[in-house]
Amino acid sequence: TESKLLLERLEQQAKFTETVIETLLDGVAVCHEVTEYPHVRFTVWNRAMRDLTGYTLEEINCLGWYQTVYIQPEVQERARLRMNRMRQGEQLVREEWVITRKDGMRRSVEISTMIVPLAGNGTHVMATMHDITERKLNEEKLRTLSAAVEQSPASVVITDLDASILYVNPKFTEVTG
Repeated sequence: TESKLLLERLEQQAKFTETVIETLLDGVAVCHEVTEYPHVRFTVWNRAMRDLTGYTLEEINCLGWYQTVYIQPEVQERARLRMNRMRQGEQLVREEWVITRKDGMRRSVEISTMIVPLAGNGTHVMATMHDITERKLNEEKLRTLSAAVEQSPASVVITDLDASILYVNPKFTEVTG
Protein backbone atom coordinates (compact mmCIF):
# COMPACT_ATOMS: atom_id res chain seq x y z
CA THR A 1 0.00 0.00 0.00
CA GLU A 2 2.81 2.43 0.87
CA SER A 3 4.56 1.66 -2.40
CA LYS A 4 1.38 2.24 -4.34
CA LEU A 5 0.75 5.59 -2.60
CA LEU A 6 4.34 6.66 -3.22
CA LEU A 7 4.05 5.70 -6.89
CA GLU A 8 0.81 7.69 -7.19
CA ARG A 9 2.45 10.75 -5.60
CA LEU A 10 5.43 10.46 -7.95
CA GLU A 11 3.10 10.19 -10.94
CA GLN A 12 1.15 13.24 -9.76
CA GLN A 13 4.38 15.22 -9.33
CA ALA A 14 5.60 14.18 -12.79
CA LYS A 15 2.26 15.18 -14.34
CA PHE A 16 2.32 18.52 -12.51
CA THR A 17 5.87 19.24 -13.72
CA GLU A 18 4.95 18.25 -17.27
CA THR A 19 1.89 20.53 -17.17
CA VAL A 20 3.94 23.47 -15.89
CA ILE A 21 6.55 23.06 -18.65
CA GLU A 22 3.92 22.56 -21.32
CA THR A 23 2.00 25.73 -20.38
CA LEU A 24 4.97 28.11 -20.12
CA LEU A 25 4.73 31.08 -22.47
CA ASP A 26 8.41 30.78 -23.47
CA GLY A 27 9.79 27.88 -25.41
CA VAL A 28 11.59 25.24 -23.34
CA ALA A 29 13.69 22.45 -24.80
CA VAL A 30 16.10 19.93 -23.31
CA CYS A 31 18.53 17.98 -25.45
CA HIS A 32 21.68 15.88 -25.38
CA GLU A 33 24.30 15.00 -27.95
CA VAL A 34 24.09 11.75 -29.89
CA THR A 35 26.56 10.26 -32.34
CA GLU A 36 24.08 9.68 -35.16
CA TYR A 37 22.54 12.38 -37.35
CA PRO A 38 21.38 15.03 -36.51
CA HIS A 39 23.77 14.80 -33.51
CA VAL A 40 21.30 16.30 -31.00
CA ARG A 41 18.28 14.55 -29.49
CA PHE A 42 15.55 16.49 -27.69
CA THR A 43 13.61 15.00 -24.80
CA VAL A 44 11.59 18.11 -23.87
CA TRP A 45 9.91 20.36 -26.45
CA ASN A 46 7.00 22.32 -25.03
CA ARG A 47 3.99 23.85 -26.79
CA ALA A 48 5.65 27.27 -27.03
CA MET A 49 8.60 25.67 -28.89
CA ARG A 50 6.15 24.03 -31.31
CA ASP A 51 4.39 27.36 -31.82
CA LEU A 52 7.64 29.32 -32.19
CA THR A 53 9.42 26.95 -34.59
CA GLY A 54 6.53 25.17 -36.27
CA TYR A 55 8.24 21.81 -35.58
CA THR A 56 7.13 18.95 -33.34
CA LEU A 57 9.54 17.07 -31.10
CA GLU A 58 9.57 14.16 -33.55
CA GLU A 59 10.29 16.43 -36.53
CA ILE A 60 13.11 18.34 -34.85
CA ASN A 61 14.72 15.07 -33.71
CA CYS A 62 14.56 13.72 -37.25
CA LEU A 63 15.61 16.87 -39.10
CA GLY A 64 17.95 18.48 -36.56
CA TRP A 65 17.97 21.82 -34.76
CA TYR A 66 20.93 23.43 -36.53
CA GLN A 67 19.85 22.05 -39.89
CA THR A 68 16.30 23.46 -39.75
CA VAL A 69 16.19 26.75 -37.84
CA TYR A 70 19.63 28.03 -38.90
CA ILE A 71 19.50 27.74 -42.68
CA GLN A 72 22.82 29.38 -43.56
CA PRO A 73 25.92 27.21 -42.94
CA GLU A 74 27.79 30.15 -41.33
CA VAL A 75 24.96 30.63 -38.81
CA GLN A 76 24.94 26.88 -38.08
CA GLU A 77 28.68 27.07 -37.38
CA ARG A 78 28.22 30.14 -35.16
CA ALA A 79 25.55 28.25 -33.21
CA ARG A 80 27.84 25.24 -32.76
CA LEU A 81 30.63 27.51 -31.50
CA ARG A 82 28.12 29.05 -29.10
CA MET A 83 27.33 25.62 -27.67
CA ASN A 84 31.05 24.89 -27.27
CA ARG A 85 31.42 28.11 -25.27
CA MET A 86 28.55 27.00 -23.05
CA ARG A 87 30.16 23.60 -22.46
CA GLN A 88 33.27 25.43 -21.27
CA GLY A 89 31.23 27.15 -18.58
CA GLU A 90 30.25 30.40 -20.24
CA GLN A 91 26.78 31.65 -19.31
CA LEU A 92 24.67 32.17 -22.41
CA VAL A 93 21.80 34.36 -21.30
CA ARG A 94 19.36 36.25 -23.54
CA GLU A 95 21.41 36.09 -26.71
CA GLU A 96 19.55 37.38 -29.74
CA TRP A 97 19.25 35.08 -32.74
CA VAL A 98 17.09 34.85 -35.82
CA ILE A 99 15.57 31.46 -36.53
CA THR A 100 13.67 30.19 -39.55
CA ARG A 101 10.35 28.51 -38.82
CA LYS A 102 9.09 25.43 -40.62
CA ASP A 103 6.88 27.68 -42.79
CA GLY A 104 9.91 29.77 -43.82
CA MET A 105 9.07 32.78 -41.65
CA ARG A 106 11.95 34.27 -39.72
CA ARG A 107 11.56 35.04 -36.01
CA SER A 108 13.83 37.02 -33.69
CA VAL A 109 14.37 35.21 -30.40
CA GLU A 110 16.28 35.56 -27.16
CA ILE A 111 17.89 32.24 -26.27
CA SER A 112 19.32 31.27 -22.90
CA THR A 113 21.00 27.90 -22.45
CA MET A 114 22.52 26.05 -19.55
CA ILE A 115 24.01 22.66 -18.84
CA VAL A 116 21.82 20.37 -16.76
CA PRO A 117 23.86 17.51 -15.29
CA LEU A 118 21.74 14.45 -14.59
CA ALA A 119 23.02 11.59 -12.47
CA GLY A 120 23.54 8.51 -14.60
CA ASN A 121 22.13 10.14 -17.73
CA GLY A 122 25.08 12.30 -18.72
CA THR A 123 24.79 15.97 -19.52
CA HIS A 124 21.78 17.65 -21.03
CA VAL A 125 21.32 21.19 -22.28
CA MET A 126 18.23 23.19 -21.42
CA ALA A 127 17.28 26.12 -23.63
CA THR A 128 14.60 28.73 -23.17
CA MET A 129 13.46 30.86 -26.09
CA HIS A 130 11.52 34.09 -25.95
CA ASP A 131 10.03 35.50 -29.16
CA ILE A 132 11.16 39.13 -29.55
CA THR A 133 10.09 39.59 -33.18
CA GLU A 134 7.48 42.26 -32.41
CA ARG A 135 9.88 44.13 -30.14
CA LYS A 136 12.57 44.13 -32.85
CA LEU A 137 10.06 45.40 -35.43
CA ASN A 138 8.96 48.19 -33.04
CA GLU A 139 12.59 49.13 -32.37
CA GLU A 140 13.16 49.45 -36.12
CA LYS A 141 10.05 51.62 -36.48
CA LEU A 142 11.29 53.81 -33.62
CA ARG A 143 14.74 54.16 -35.25
CA THR A 144 13.06 55.16 -38.52
CA LEU A 145 10.82 57.69 -36.75
CA SER A 146 13.78 59.05 -34.80
CA ALA A 147 15.79 59.53 -38.00
CA ALA A 148 12.81 61.30 -39.60
CA VAL A 149 12.48 63.68 -36.63
CA GLU A 150 16.23 64.38 -36.68
CA GLN A 151 16.13 65.23 -40.39
CA SER A 152 12.75 67.00 -40.35
CA PRO A 153 12.55 70.46 -41.96
CA ALA A 154 10.11 71.36 -39.15
CA SER A 155 11.12 72.29 -35.63
CA VAL A 156 10.35 69.53 -33.15
CA VAL A 157 10.28 69.92 -29.39
CA ILE A 158 9.36 67.20 -26.91
CA THR A 159 8.44 68.18 -23.35
CA ASP A 160 7.20 66.38 -20.28
CA LEU A 161 3.93 67.27 -18.52
CA ASP A 162 5.70 70.06 -16.59
CA ALA A 163 6.81 71.67 -19.87
CA SER A 164 10.43 70.74 -19.24
CA ILE A 165 12.15 70.27 -22.58
CA LEU A 166 13.28 66.69 -23.10
CA TYR A 167 14.38 66.89 -26.73
CA VAL A 168 14.79 69.32 -29.60
CA ASN A 169 15.72 68.40 -33.14
CA PRO A 170 18.50 70.13 -35.12
CA LYS A 171 15.99 72.31 -37.03
CA PHE A 172 14.66 73.74 -33.74
CA THR A 173 18.21 74.57 -32.65
CA GLU A 174 18.91 76.18 -36.05
CA VAL A 175 15.73 78.31 -35.95
CA THR A 176 15.98 79.38 -32.30
CA GLY A 177 19.70 79.61 -31.98
